Amino acid sequence: MRELCVEDEALGEFLKGVKSVVHLFTVFPISADWDVAEEAGKHCYLLPLLGALLGATAAAIAYPISLIPSLRWFAGYLAIGFLVVASGALHVDGLMDFGDGVLCTGPREKRIEAMKDESVGAGGAILGFAVFAASASAVSQIAMEELLPGVVLAEALAKLWMGVGALVGRSAHPGFGLSFIEGARRGWRWAKLLLLLIFSAAIAFLVGLQWLFEVWIASSLTFLAVFLLAHKLFGGLTGDVFGAINELCRLAVLLAVVARCGIA
Repeated sequence: MRELCVEDEALGEFLKGVKSVVHLFTVFPISADWDVAEEAGKHCYLLPLLGALLGATAAAIAYPISLIPSLRWFAGYLAIGFLVVASGALHVDGLMDFGDGVLCTGPREKRIEAMKDESVGAGGAILGFAVFAASASAVSQIAMEELLPGVVLAEALAKLWMGVGALVGRSAHPGFGLSFIEGARRGWRWAKLLLLLIFSAAIAFLVGLQWLFEVWIASSLTFLAVFLLAHKLFGGLTGDVFGAINELCRLAVLLAVVARCGIA
């Protein structure tokens, strides 16, 4: 009986983690009366799986339209648009705030205040539009046979690096980022990192390994650049930096897929 209770409790905690990850990173209506950011951090190893699901949905939406050559550009915008809407524009908003913080001059405190400012500056707006347009354009250029694996792997790896950032980075100030990082570091920290890599590798195996090296290098270097820049300018990671990691790493993977597979 006691063993059953322990198993039920473990299953309950896992389902709570699944709900938290979905609640925090998507607009799907899931009720939660707990610290969602912290709980999602505890189960950050699930992020690549969420990314693969979102990526597969985006590719499925774009695929029929991509069959019409003159509308391939629209299919790209539709795919990326879905990913933006599905996340409630959470990551795009973070990317734009990150751009404002990077372009702001002064001490760390001033840069963080620039990111927290509700108004979007010119730097953030330009960065957000440029990344969105480049991502949509990249999707529209991917060969049809590589559309599903390319978009799936792009979103899965984008989520992978958010999880890695939470496990190895430090928080710049209190808020969503701090709760997410604290949750990620509770319990089996390095086991979570291993699970992140295992799930990402499994997704890559399922969709195709022919250009895994290129996308891994592209996404890891992009993550490293954002990670180091954030620690230098802000003193660590914030919720906005996590959003920037997601959007920029996805773009890096999509560009790597286009470069590797050729333009459709």
